[in-house]
Amino acid sequence: MKMIMRLGLLLLCAMVINTKALARFPRNWNSHIECTNSLQCAPGHCCTISTERYSYPRCQKLHEVGDYCRAEGPLLTNGNMTYPDGSKPSDVHLEDVYLLFCPCAPGLVCDSDERICRQPSDMKDFNYLKEQETGSNKSDD
Repeated sequence: MKMIMRLGLLLLCAMVINTKALARFPRNWNSHIECTNSLQCAPGHCCTISTERYSYPRCQKLHEVGDYCRAEGPLLTNGNMTYPDGSKPSDVHLEDVYLLFCPCAPGLVCDSDERICRQPSDMKDFNYLKEQETGSNKSDD
């Protein structure tokens, strides 16, 4: 009997904690969503989203010289996000939104050894023509 009462009390506490956690989230997510793609952000910014549950996309500044970067290239995501507040539309469609942070600003490259944005001319053994062929500035033909 004591075990059942303890489990019931534990379940009640979990429900109260969960209700308080949901209360932290804004009631109208749409007013907190800054972007659904990078074109909606100001020049020099991109649209990013965190990997945390119910995070919302926001515009962040493109990375400058000395800022951290992913040497493997930026991670992009596409798809629908659903938020628990019941606002309409509850599904938000994301298109080419960066995961966690923006890439280096145009004209900068990511140093794969130090994982920071640099001027191409500051990099040891940098081949500008090779970067044009393989870099993020390559145009789709």
